[in-house]
Amino acid sequence: MESRANATLKSENIKNFSNNRQALLFLQRDRADYFVTELNIGKEEAKNYSDIYNVGTVEKIDIYTYLHKKHIGLIHRIEQGIKSLKKSGRLKEIEQKHKKSVK
Repeated sequence: MESRANATLKSENIKNFSNNRQALLFLQRDRADYFVTELNIGKEEAKNYSDIYNVGTVEKIDIYTYLHKKHIGLIHRIEQGIKSLKKSGRLKEIEQKHKKSVK
């Protein structure tokens, strides 16, 4: 994402923040035109700012699960659990419930 922004914006116009709250304050104080963050985190944080809203998706990305090597024995159980959740439709239910909770 940052490399795409760097290709179209001057580097002096790109600012990194340590958290979304700082970025939202920067935006609210009219010191930035926009900021980019993960959808659900952005929605949750933006609830506190009535004058800031989501204008759309820039890019969808894959999310991966990582394990410490001492838990390598859990890989098969995790894979089976995810497959089971998908097959039963429960994973979709969880996703929908989560989306509603951050609106």
